[in-house]
Amino acid sequence: MDNLNMNQKTRHKTEDTSNKVHNLVHSMAVNDRATPTDPLDEIHPQADILSLSNELFIPSDNDIHHLNEDFKILIQRALVDNIPGLSEYRQVVQYHILHEFSQQAEKKSTVIPLGILEKDENITEQMIDVITHLQQYVPKRDKKLKPLLLGGDALSVERGEAAQKARIDAVTCEDRLDGFIWKSEDCYITTDTFNLHFKGSSSGEMGTLFQLKNKFDRRGVKSEVKDAVNDCREFLRFVTRGYIILGAMHLLGFDSLDRFKDLNHTSDTQKKEFLEKLSQDIVD
Repeated sequence: MDNLNMNQKTRHKTEDTSNKVHNLVHSMAVNDRATPTDPLDEIHPQADILSLSNELFIPSDNDIHHLNEDFKILIQRALVDNIPGLSEYRQVVQYHILHEFSQQAEKKSTVIPLGILEKDENITEQMIDVITHLQQYVPKRDKKLKPLLLGGDALSVERGEAAQKARIDAVTCEDRLDGFIWKSEDCYITTDTFNLHFKGSSSGEMGTLFQLKNKFDRRGVKSEVKDAVNDCREFLRFVTRGYIILGAMHLLGFDSLDRFKDLNHTSDTQKKEFLEKLSQDIVD
C-alpha cells in the first residue's frame, strides 16, 4: 500500500479556482510463494507470553553466525567482481545463498492490483476507511481474522498503526481494524538510507554519501530518491562496493589494486581460504 498524489493544474486561476492536489491510496496483493510445510496456528496463542524468555526475542548466537556467513558471501562477490586481480577467483565464490524456499523464490510473483481509493492516509478517519476496505481480503476463522502482512513506506505504516490505536477499544475484530501486521517494505530502504545519511551539510566530510556523490560526479543522484530511484540505488551499491574494496586493501596493506595481481594462489583451495579469511576479517 502507498499513497498516490495527483496534481490538477488550473488553466485560469481565479479567487474560486486554484491548483488542487488529490491524495489517493493504491494497494496491491502479492501471493505468498513461500508456505511453510508445517505452518503455525496464527489465530491462537502459541504460548503464555509471561512464560517466554526475553532471549527468544533477540538474535541468538546461531542467528548472528548465519548472518555473518551471508555477509561474507556478499563481500566475496563484491571483491571478485570489481577487482581485476581477483577475477580468476570467481569460480570459488557462491553466487546464490540457498535457503528453504529457493525453488519458490525462483518463480515470478503473482501481483493483483486492488484499485485506487480516493482517501488521504494523512487523515485518521480516511485511513480507517482504507483499512476497513482492505479487511475484505483478510481470511477469517473461528470468528477471528487471520493476520496478513501489510507493507508500505514508514509514513504509511505509522498512519496505519495510528488508525488501529484509534479503534483499539472497539468490540469486534473488524471494528478494531485487526487482520494486518504492519511492516516497512524493503524497497524503501534506499529512501530511509538517504534520509539518514545523504546530507548537504556533510559535503566537506570525506567519505560521506554527499561528498562521494560530488567526487565521482554522480549528477543523476538526488536527495529525493523517488525522483531518481535507479541512480540512487546504484550509487549506494557503488559506495558499498567501494568501502568493501578499501577495507580489503587496508587489511592487506595494499596501496593499489594492482597489488592483487601479485597474489600467488594457484589452487581453488588456496583461493577459497584466502577469500574466506579476508571476508571474515572485513566482517569482524
